Amino acid sequence: MQRRKFLKNAALASSAIVLPWQLSGKETAKTKKLRFGLIADIHQDVMHDGAERLKAFIDESNNRKMDFVMQLGDFC
Repeated sequence: MQRRKFLKNAALASSAIVLPWQLSGKETAKTKKLRFGLIADIHQDVMHDGAERLKAFIDESNNRKMDFVMQLGDFC
């Protein structure tokens, strides 16, 4: 699939999902905050404290009750 076609289809699919939810006017949708965690490369294989840093991030994410977490790189 071509990149342009993929992006177009992804945008259409996202709109089809989000627009009805936005237009519903439910108060809970407007007042609930979305919480997410973001972590980049931790280089666990070369950093002496890589496992400890990853555990600290996971623990903090759990404490803050994240809705989702994104990892932006590789683990090694």
